[in-house]
Amino acid sequence: MTALTLTSQVGPDGTVVLLTGELDLATAGDLPRFVAALAPEDCRSVHLDLAGLDFIDAAGLTALVRAHAVVAQRSGRMTVGRPQPLGRLLFELTALPVTIVDRAVRATPRSA
Repeated sequence: MTALTLTSQVGPDGTVVLLTGELDLATAGDLPRFVAALAPEDCRSVHLDLAGLDFIDAAGLTALVRAHAVVAQRSGRMTVGRPQPLGRLLFELTALPVTIVDRAVRATPRSA
C-alpha cells in the first residue's frame, strides 16, 4: 500500500492539486478535505493532476465526486488530468461529471 500525497500549487491557470500514491478506501477522505481546505479564491479553477496516482478504486472515484462538489459549491470548475489507463477507463465506464485534460496544467509553487 502506498500512501496518498496531496500538494497544491497556484498558477496562472488556477490551482493544481498533485496526487501521488493510491486513492482508495484508506485514503479517499483526504482528497475532499484537502480541496475544502483551499482558500475560496483558489477554488475558481481546480485541476487534479493524476499522473502520479498509482491506483484508484470505487472509493477513490467517490472522493473525486466529493471534491468536485466542494469546488462547484464555491462556483468553481474542476478538471482531472493525465489519469493512468485504468483511471481513464473507470471515468469512461462510470460517466463521472469531470472533464479530462491530457496535458499538464501550468502552476508555480506558492511563495510564502
